[in-house]
Amino acid sequence: MRILDRYILGDLVRVLLLTTGVLVTVIAFGAAIKPLARDNLLTAQQTIKYIGLAIVPMLQFALPFAAGFAGTLSMHRMTADNETLAAAVGGISYRRLLVPVAGLGVVITIVMVLLTQWVIPRFWSLLQASVAEDATRIFQAALDRGDPFTIGDRQIHADRVIPTTGAIGGADTRLVLIGVVATDLDPDGRVDKDVTANKAVLDIYRRPGVTYLKLDMYDTVAYNPDARLLVQAEHLDFDTIAIPSVIADHGRHMSQGELIELRRNPDGFGEVLTHKQMLAENLRDRALWDRLDERLARGEAAEFAASVPTEARYVVRAAGLLDGRLGATPESPIVVEQELASGGGRVFRAEMATLTRHDAGPDATFTYDLVLEHTEVFDPEFPDTANVRERVALENLEVLHVDVEDLGALPSETLVERARDTNDPALVTEASHLVYRIDQVRREAISRLLKRYALSVTAILLLCLGATLGMWLRSSQALTIYLWAFLPSILDLLLITGGGQMMRAGSLGMGALIMWGGNAILLAITLAALIRLSRH
Repeated sequence: MRILDRYILGDLVRVLLLTTGVLVTVIAFGAAIKPLARDNLLTAQQTIKYIGLAIVPMLQFALPFAAGFAGTLSMHRMTADNETLAAAVGGISYRRLLVPVAGLGVVITIVMVLLTQWVIPRFWSLLQASVAEDATRIFQAALDRGDPFTIGDRQIHADRVIPTTGAIGGADTRLVLIGVVATDLDPDGRVDKDVTANKAVLDIYRRPGVTYLKLDMYDTVAYNPDARLLVQAEHLDFDTIAIPSVIADHGRHMSQGELIELRRNPDGFGEVLTHKQMLAENLRDRALWDRLDERLARGEAAEFAASVPTEARYVVRAAGLLDGRLGATPESPIVVEQELASGGGRVFRAEMATLTRHDAGPDATFTYDLVLEHTEVFDPEFPDTANVRERVALENLEVLHVDVEDLGALPSETLVERARDTNDPALVTEASHLVYRIDQVRREAISRLLKRYALSVTAILLLCLGATLGMWLRSSQALTIYLWAFLPSILDLLLITGGGQMMRAGSLGMGALIMWGGNAILLAITLAALIRLSRH
């Protein structure tokens, strides 16, 4: 029997390796199509590297089907050559002939568990880093073709791009752009606003699952469509642009231990961390508004400092501050006094004003923008020579003499409790979104763990099903027999995927039942075929 077992295993392994090599190469090349077709991001060497890294993750799909094909082809050939009949005449049952098949299936299942739970997540991380590690490639690929770089409703074009080395100001990469045009498009795709600049700086921040771009433009001329005027400014900065990674981050790069830790403590996960930081920043803003409102209500001034484009200090007086909007009364109008470091300054008297957090990119310090509307601007030495502006923006201001706790280090549960204690509808809603996202991440973790195990068990079931059908349907063609094994395996994969989606949606019990229902179907078909084989 040892000789016969080695003979069967040798034939199975030979076909398994050959089939796996062909399938995994084809599937890996298919996985490379999307990045290859997107903006010519990959060179020939990068394409070879990408396909090489993609081969290992694609094994989770290729190996079960290759095992089923190997079982079908090997056992059908033995049956067609009357080798199984000779073994049966010699007193060896069909079930005994399938023992080496089942043994190989156990080995493949163990290999699949190791691959899906530990090895493949590591390769997904390498694959993600290989394609998305350099956001400059996306930017420069468009510029090299003479096309603008487009993200969302914004387009950016530059005559030259000069990369700099080393992290600057917290950014991972900095690009210096020469001859820059930035355009915002309306929903119809027409130009809404555009800004030109002699020079611009593009800071790139890489974080797990996403890359951030922050554009600062210098010596600019902007077109204001509302006023139909060209406005010149020494410096303009834009909102941070988020570019998702080429390979979406849905936990596939996490090993089993990391998924278990994620389910226990989801605060460090990308999207949860984003929602958590947003809630912490909004709670901090509310605390700051309250502190400033108390100062203004007592008749004290709120003080701010700016370093860009010039060093200045601003003294703000108003009736109060509510949700970032300054209040005014006839007795306490909104007045902002500017004191320049070089001497002098101006006075702003506004009808309305808002204080909002300045978007300076990831890891930046907290600064704020003070936007004044319907504003009289005058020199304090010549108060009768005021001019009126519809809008004045004082950007990137640091709040002075007000200390507010940074809540970013607190756990999500504490932030949610604080948000609900405020009874602020916006903060309560945001806290509910954070709780929902945490639950979703935990469901994602358990769903992905069970999905990997279900996919691993599919390998042994598909191998045994193919071998059993290959012996039972001896008069049929091998490919026809494999088709009968292939169809239920496709149903199995659909049920595994659908069950995982149901678990992520909240139906844990029903989702797990459906996920493993596909394997139950494969097992039932295999047992039924084995019974029919034993009878004949």
